[in-house]
Amino acid sequence: MNKQSLNKVLLLVFLFGFASSLMADGKPNITTEQLRVILPPSVARSTSAYGIIKNTGDAPDTLINISTDAGMIMLHKTDIKDGMAEMNHVDEFVLEAGAELVLKPMSYHLMFMNINHDIIKKEGEVTITLEFKDAGELTFKVPVLEE
Repeated sequence: MNKQSLNKVLLLVFLFGFASSLMADGKPNITTEQLRVILPPSVARSTSAYGIIKNTGDAPDTLINISTDAGMIMLHKTDIKDGMAEMNHVDEFVLEAGAELVLKPMSYHLMFMNINHDIIKKEGEVTITLEFKDAGELTFKVPVLEE
């Protein structure tokens, strides 16, 4: 390959790389699917929420805080130790680009404590705010469902 042809190839590679970097904005994009709060018995002081939190963006982001209008809320992960289920609080969760956090029983879940039964009730709706380092605060209205 002569020098002129090599320069053209290098220029094309550079332009392709530059165009690709313009198309990828390098930002997280946080969405949710099927989020729901489980309707607890009327005497319960806690319940859980399940669903999917997705990062459809091009960069990772870290979940740093969760809040709700229905009591105290935390991200928990259930671990099995010596045959016993143990729920552990997760302070921060890194959601990689293109990844999802699946919230389900016996795994990661949103744990509500000291719940407000005026909000967490049959056919109710709970406000949940997820705070990420880069995406900031994202607020969702989540239905209360019997499971």
